[in-house]
Amino acid sequence: MEILATFFQGIDTVSIISLIIAGIITMLMAVIGHFLKQVNRQLEDLSKAIVNLQITLSTEQTNIIHLKAQCDNHSRKVDEKIDEFNRSIDDHELRITMIEKDVSRMEKEK
Repeated sequence: MEILATFFQGIDTVSIISLIIAGIITMLMAVIGHFLKQVNRQLEDLSKAIVNLQITLSTEQTNIIHLKAQCDNHSRKVDEKIDEFNRSIDDHELRITMIEKDVSRMEKEK
C-alpha cells in the first residue's frame, strides 16, 4: 500500500481521474472494435451470399429462357402436326364426298 501511496504522492487527483477515464475509454474502444470486427465478418458473409444468389438467379433465368425456347419449338411442331392432320381430314372428307356422289349417281342409274 505504501508503494501506491508514494507513487500517487506526486500525481494530483485530476491526473488520476484522467488516467482512470483513459483506461475506461480504452476498454470501451476495445469492446467496440471487437463488435465492429464481428459486424464486418457478417457483412462479408452477407456479401458472399448476395453474390451467390445473383449467380443462382442468372443461372435460373438462363434455364427459363432455354426452357421457353424448347416449349416454343415443341408448340410449333405440335401445331404443324395438327395442321397436317387437318389437311388429311379435309382430304378424306373430300374423298368421302366424292364416293357418296358416285354411289348416289350409281343408284340413280340403276
